[in-house]
Amino acid sequence: MCEVINYCIAEGENVKDKIPDVFKVSEPDKIKEIEIEDVLLIDYDKKKIFVCWVYDVDDRHIEAIHTIWTDGWEAKRQTSGIAFNFEYTQKPETYTKLTEQQFSDYLEEYKLLELK
Repeated sequence: MCEVINYCIAEGENVKDKIPDVFKVSEPDKIKEIEIEDVLLIDYDKKKIFVCWVYDVDDRHIEAIHTIWTDGWEAKRQTSGIAFNFEYTQKPETYTKLTEQQFSDYLEEYKLLELK
């Protein structure tokens, strides 16, 4: 999914006019937190871009945004994922959150906390 985020960033300020329908959220009430990977929020009114990458990236990624979005845009990394977008836009949280048990099961299934 990082390709989608990077595609959107690379398109520059006109991404809202170019983004393919397949990348748009059509049923926000059916968003499942577990299926969300990278998250991008573009605030055109305040000229701010918030990006959450799930894979390790360094600050050069944020700096690269400034070379593409050059007309007074501010880029920031956020680490809260989809929850940040709902909080920032002050929209109701219309996504399915994992319960503690589901989260534990997920960690166990994919052996994410095992020491090697």
